[in-house]
Amino acid sequence: MPQAACKASQETLAAARPRPRTEELARRLAVMMPQAAVLRITLQGPYKPWPHLEVRARDAHGHPVRISRTQELVAARWIIRAHPDAGWQKPRTFDLRTARLGGEAL
Repeated sequence: MPQAACKASQETLAAARPRPRTEELARRLAVMMPQAAVLRITLQGPYKPWPHLEVRARDAHGHPVRISRTQELVAARWIIRAHPDAGWQKPRTFDLRTARLGGEAL
């Protein structure tokens, strides 16, 4: 896919109203991590056979929130499966309050 088309589809993804399934995902993650408001997902080594997932959680005030490695992996896998076409070569943020996926760093 051309880079301009990929960028346009990513912007459309971020601007569109979240799907009911994505809203349900945000609700479930908020129950699992009630102190977290925003998750930053990084797929390190996306072209390796076993890429490494990293998740950083922040509260509503932008302060870091401690989550377990299990919570990190579950959240990252669920979010990536809900947004497979998001272009995971760069870090993405998922807002649990709005169920929106963005490309901004925390």
